[in-house]
Amino acid sequence: MSTWFKSLLYYIAGLLILSGAVTGEVWMHSSIYIPEIPKDVVITQIGQDQQSWQEAPGVLPSRIKISGNANESLLLAASNGLHLSFKGSGSLTFERFEQRVSDRDLRGGSRSILSMDTGTVEIDSRLLADGSQMLLELPVGSVLLERALGSITLEYDLYRRVYRFALHCAEGSLHLTDLSGERYRIETNQVITGAGSSLKPSLEISELNERMSERLAAFILRCRDEFSDIESDSEAWLGQMNLISTIQIIEDADAFDAKENSEEKQPYIIEFSPRPRLFIPRYGVVRALHEYEEKLQ
Repeated sequence: MSTWFKSLLYYIAGLLILSGAVTGEVWMHSSIYIPEIPKDVVITQIGQDQQSWQEAPGVLPSRIKISGNANESLLLAASNGLHLSFKGSGSLTFERFEQRVSDRDLRGGSRSILSMDTGTVEIDSRLLADGSQMLLELPVGSVLLERALGSITLEYDLYRRVYRFALHCAEGSLHLTDLSGERYRIETNQVITGAGSSLKPSLEISELNERMSERLAAFILRCRDEFSDIESDSEAWLGQMNLISTIQIIEDADAFDAKENSEEKQPYIIEFSPRPRLFIPRYGVVRALHEYEEKLQ
């Protein structure tokens, strides 16, 4: 990227940040509230200053990794209105979590990308603002949640090397895109179950059973009990949120480009020819052996 063009981008970025400050509407890194950490669960902050918590920390920055082997589910709430619980052996990571804040109002749109290797999550994203995007990355594909109340379970059989998973939707919709690009959608009171390799598992769509409906209803009641005090406390959420700098995003993009092309390699250019020339192999000519080659025979 040329110097003058980079300077132009920085200038535009500065105007955007200034415009956001004037209107009171900016993008912020979100925050998360955890009332209690179960035994054998470790929460690690992702970033430059990595630290771990094993006691209830309250409100945290959103870039965290939850790992361990817990029989009891860990419950959390997010500043954008998301409610979630995680249970089992494995890890759940908040890879990206951002939201729009207007005049200290946290009800703006949000963008979040989570990843889980194995475990069970119960998710309620029905309170997210319009235009919000929530994506959960799994070893078998990606799940997009749209104003959904549901549960996602993923297990891995180490000996057979197969995954078993189930996506339950009590309300809203879940969209599964597998690793081959095939898309599946379930809505209220539907379930996707699957088993097999990560590349090509077999899938089946069925109806939500009564047991899972009761389990999700209990999850909602637990969230109401645990989060009633923190939900309306915008200052507590804002205390762990940071402004997203557009200039920093540009610098990250520059660093990524430099890393991808660190050896200044030229990309391959593939052109389509509607009438390609026929490939005709040529016959080779066998020459006589040299004297030293004959001695080696």
